[in-house]
Amino acid sequence: MANSIEGQSASDIRIDGIQSFGCLIRFDSLLQEVLQVSVNLQEKLGISIDKALTSAPKDILGSKLQQRIKQSLSNNLRLSAALIINRQVLGTYQRFYVMAYRSDDSIIIEFEPLSRSGEQRLMPIVNEWLSRLAQVQQIELLQQMLVQSIQAVTGYDRVLLCQFDSHWNRTAIAEVCRNPSRSLLNYRFPASDIPAQVRNRYVIQPLRNIPDVNAQIVPLTPTSADLDLPQLDLTAGMLRALSPHHQRYLREIKVAASLSIAIAGEQQLWGILTCHHFTAVEVSAAERDAAFNLVQMATQRMFLLQARQQATFLQQVLDSRELLSTERDKVVQPKALLEKYGKNWMQLFNCSGIALLYHDQVSCTGETLDSYELDIVGKWLSEHNGNKVCWACDQLSNSPLDKLVNLRSRAGLLAVPLPIEQNQSGWLLLFRNAKKVQFSWVGKKQIIEAETSNPLHRVEERGYEIWVETIDTEAPRWSVKEQHAAQDLAEDLAVAITVHQISRLNTELQRANKQLKEIAHTDTLTKIWNRYRMELAIDAELAAAERYGHPCSILLFDVDRFKSVNDTYGHDVGDQVLTRLAEEVQSKLRISDNLGRWGGEEFIVLASHNSLEEAIALAERLRQHIETVEFKTVGKITVSIGVAEAIPGKESRRRLFERADQAMYRAKQSGRNRVEAASTELSAS
Repeated sequence: MANSIEGQSASDIRIDGIQSFGCLIRFDSLLQEVLQVSVNLQEKLGISIDKALTSAPKDILGSKLQQRIKQSLSNNLRLSAALIINRQVLGTYQRFYVMAYRSDDSIIIEFEPLSRSGEQRLMPIVNEWLSRLAQVQQIELLQQMLVQSIQAVTGYDRVLLCQFDSHWNRTAIAEVCRNPSRSLLNYRFPASDIPAQVRNRYVIQPLRNIPDVNAQIVPLTPTSADLDLPQLDLTAGMLRALSPHHQRYLREIKVAASLSIAIAGEQQLWGILTCHHFTAVEVSAAERDAAFNLVQMATQRMFLLQARQQATFLQQVLDSRELLSTERDKVVQPKALLEKYGKNWMQLFNCSGIALLYHDQVSCTGETLDSYELDIVGKWLSEHNGNKVCWACDQLSNSPLDKLVNLRSRAGLLAVPLPIEQNQSGWLLLFRNAKKVQFSWVGKKQIIEAETSNPLHRVEERGYEIWVETIDTEAPRWSVKEQHAAQDLAEDLAVAITVHQISRLNTELQRANKQLKEIAHTDTLTKIWNRYRMELAIDAELAAAERYGHPCSILLFDVDRFKSVNDTYGHDVGDQVLTRLAEEVQSKLRISDNLGRWGGEEFIVLASHNSLEEAIALAERLRQHIETVEFKTVGKITVSIGVAEAIPGKESRRRLFERADQAMYRAKQSGRNRVEAASTELSAS
């Protein structure tokens, strides 16, 4: 539009005058003195100005009305609803619509003459539309039906329903217009058309009625300057005059009459319904109230339907979370969860791709970024996001990330921390691709350029300027409900990741314990049991043999003349001989037998459930097998074996070993490469 009403001066905001469809009286704060009146008072109320200014308030209002207003305003700034009164004017009774409110240190009372014409037809029309609106289930249909109902009640040429965005620009989302060439459906209007000061007024008084844009302002007398009083703020009333800026604004869009009804959301204005007539027209207070009631009912219905949509969305999120919770006991990898549920989450959040970053791991599905780029994004978020619960952006090309990674067509990002560890946070990243959209703006180019940095081009003129903005670097905004739902999902994913991490750590701990156990029990050269492990096994076997009465024997042997092997071929070859020897002996033992390296070239076999005779037979088989084996480099070797059976109730591990050691010594003394059985008594040596 040519000129916004932003930046109005105080004189524009407070004007010593009103619109001509009613009259006004200004009283002191105690309702005991008349201070000012509108100059049309005699025309509307039949009281001369001089008489009004010199009369007591009760003589003008009547004691009953005076007392009622005084009582209502004792604890309130304005009447909760307008009063309908009958008053004699020039010999005939006239009905008036009366609104009273406080302004500064004054009480203002507005009188608006009412006519009964058309009221009888209004009730069935309103009831019919209320019934139809109450049955609509689709939000878009409800919005269109609302503008149709307002036109049916008021008769305005064009009725627009506009919604504010987060920057207070508004878009016409529903419309009825008798002249299609003057349609504004889907057009955008800059925030400066309805600046913050005006929006604040709509919070106080949601109705703004302008029957005739070109009507002369009705002044107040005496003026505020004459009384040395501040000019009145008539925001709470209905008769407030147009400012010069507002009047020029409506003239430039060729509107002669206007009715606006603000729509309040939970915390701020949601939008505004605006009625335009291309010639001056005066709607009755009853029609105005009917329109207001229709808007109130329809918007309540709209917010209910929106709440149902949100409830459906949240239920879908809850269903997804419940599915995710069933995976906790299965210890599923986060990557597998993303593969399993990723498509559902992308559909739920209307995103193109999802990535999970945790413990230097990157998992993703759909259209995201390369893994190293996702890692860069995660580090940047951890450094710059602080303690925020999430980071939402719908135009990444204007964010610092644009300089860090190649975003390609990714324009939207919702990043939610995964509460895994206090000092190491992971991230759930939801990406949206850029969506090419066009907006048709109504207004002057310089005003619209203050709202957007995108290039504009003019396409047509409908009595006002139309500018088209093309955006191909933005994604749809992340709604509050989507952000909250993503936070809930991130918490569940953090639990799943933690369960997986605990399981992985337990597995690693078990593996480490097993490795430690193997290190503690295994000979590093031959990979068979070491002496410590063999001692444990012998002690356990001796205890079992004594308890259950079964035999138990050991075979102790070493390599004959092994020192000469080391001296001749070196210790590396000697180690190879010992390793091969362990493999050959192990291959000839039963599963119940255990082989261990006792030290140096000495080995020991624990032969469970073997009597002395059986153990001697086993030893002989081993001896014969070993002397047939061809060892690399060394050739043939032999072993000397001492065999001892545990004596029930009398044998300790040490004594059993000493008897076997003496038997092995006798085998060596007797010529080597032989088997000797231990005596039941230790020799004196």
